[in-house]
Amino acid sequence: MTTSNKIGLTILKMVFGAIAALLFVRWVLWATG
Repeated sequence: MTTSNKIGLTILKMVFGAIAALLFVRWVLWATG
């Protein structure tokens, strides 16, 4: 695997992690509403 592919995968993981965290926070706020 090339270095650029590793960087791309890392960025993708960070983006998905941020989206998952936002969705989780929104769900918690909605659930505790």
